[in-house]
Amino acid sequence: MRRSVLLVILGLAVLGAVIFSLYNALASLACVGFDNGFTQKNGLKISPCIVDSRNFTCIPKRGWEWSMRDKFFRGFQVELSEGFKNRVLEIIKSDEDVQRLLNEGYNVSSIKIAQVKLVVRESGEIAIEAIKAIVVLTNGNGGRACVEVDLKAGAVTRIVVMNVKVIEKGSST
Repeated sequence: MRRSVLLVILGLAVLGAVIFSLYNALASLACVGFDNGFTQKNGLKISPCIVDSRNFTCIPKRGWEWSMRDKFFRGFQVELSEGFKNRVLEIIKSDEDVQRLLNEGYNVSSIKIAQVKLVVRESGEIAIEAIKAIVVLTNGNGGRACVEVDLKAGAVTRIVVMNVKVIEKGSST
């Protein structure tokens, strides 16, 4: 009896190890993937020519959000104050390239936090500081520009402009 219980426990341990290894292998394949493994937040695949351009608007499937989000917990809701939004807008409006985009008809459509840092102070308090923000600019013609802002330096670090142009051809018949 004792021997059979020990064999059952050993068998379950081996089965658990196999399942755990298989899960990790599948998770790493989902992260790397066969097509570079990048998806947009809405789950649509990004074409390989865009993935290789270091587009910071897409995230890996198993990125930092994986630990904070799953099917039960939807993540943290971050509400930006008007003062923070104004500070970010002042930084992007001081940049010449962003000013040129605004003059071309782009409008600010959203401001999001891209990177945060936890800071433990001397008193033991834990504070969360925003380090980088992303501002999305859109125009009415299918153009979108993502502006990465370094809040510590108070400067724009990267701008990615994406234009979508669809040319519809009439059928010859």
